[in-house]
Amino acid sequence: MKRYITTLALVLLAAAGFSTYYAFGSADHLPEYRLETLEGDVNEAANLVLVGSYIGGKGSQPLNLTVHGSEYRSRKSLYESYITDAREWFYEREGMRELIEKYPAFMRGKSEINSFYQDQDWLAYAEIPYNSATSDPEGTIEVEMLNRSTGKTADYSIALTPFTQQGMREHATLYDVQLQADGLHVMVKQYETDNKPSGASQYFDYIIDSASGQLVKRIALEFVDAAGTKLTPLSSAATQNDYTAPNDYFVLSIVTQEQTGEANSSSVPANAPAELYVYSYKSGTTQRLPDEMQKLDARRMGGRYISGGDLYFTNYNETQFSVSSYSLETGERRGDSWSLLSSQIGEGELQSFFINGDRLYVLLAKEDARTVVVMNAATGESLYKGSVTVEGSEEERQIALSDMALNNMSIKE
Repeated sequence: MKRYITTLALVLLAAAGFSTYYAFGSADHLPEYRLETLEGDVNEAANLVLVGSYIGGKGSQPLNLTVHGSEYRSRKSLYESYITDAREWFYEREGMRELIEKYPAFMRGKSEINSFYQDQDWLAYAEIPYNSATSDPEGTIEVEMLNRSTGKTADYSIALTPFTQQGMREHATLYDVQLQADGLHVMVKQYETDNKPSGASQYFDYIIDSASGQLVKRIALEFVDAAGTKLTPLSSAATQNDYTAPNDYFVLSIVTQEQTGEANSSSVPANAPAELYVYSYKSGTTQRLPDEMQKLDARRMGGRYISGGDLYFTNYNETQFSVSSYSLETGERRGDSWSLLSSQIGEGELQSFFINGDRLYVLLAKEDARTVVVMNAATGESLYKGSVTVEGSEEERQIALSDMALNNMSIKE
């Protein structure tokens, strides 16, 4: 029996070796794309990854393209292709691969991007376990903290406090984790199991003593309109922070109704406007953002991004792109909003963009050409411009560029 198992294992290894050999042989003939600098500081694009596919030859395969060259799945080892690539979306998030390589034991089994926090001293992860049989939350927040200087870890379990009537089944979703002077803050939304528009729901900030693991207090987020009337959130969507980055604020876009004597009796009104609210982890208070921001958010055609203590709004169409930023501490505009014609940014139509830190990354497309522009998000100043190029003769380059499909960008630490 042992000989049979050994023989089978050798056959499988040989097959894997042959498939790897032929895969790498095929990969040797793949186009060598890279992002070539046209102007500006190449360091501005050093960690930028253009994500897409190579669609030439036989079939297609995923392609990551940087200033350093091309990464193809067929060039990866079997382990990378079939094990780590199953979670490629997670590894490519900003800083995740670096954390996995540096702290493999801590990162094992952790995959919820909103559950991480890190700074120079600490790495933390919080999650709400769910019962696999009933899909109900286990009723706890599980926290693991790593001291980056000592390498020591601490594990805590904190009970979720029910907020509805006794016996009502609840679900809970974790939205954010932040470390402040008074402890580790875990932002949780608790809601009735059916999650109907009329069902009860509430955001809570669970503050946990990072030394003892004890619950310090739980703050319920309350929403008050411009007239001072207390509102009940009917539906909501959180504006997420920069993945693991420290942040003092949590921004929500919510649809509300005026609170009446009949709790949870209304449904979401048709075309009900959403309004922006900000919660301060430092003060434990929730405020409605100023009217200027509400109006800008209502008519925006782009994204909404938090970076540090600022909230950015982006607006774009086929010919124009604009950015406005506001201080979440004061509610005041940060300098002047800026607006540029697409032709002022670069040649081609806007294909994708995102803000990371204080940088705006723009991908433009014109026929088979792709141009990347990195800008100061606050001022619109161009800091870097590059285009996708490929090795080979003129004819080979034209064919290779037409066989390339790029649709997204990310930052890879």
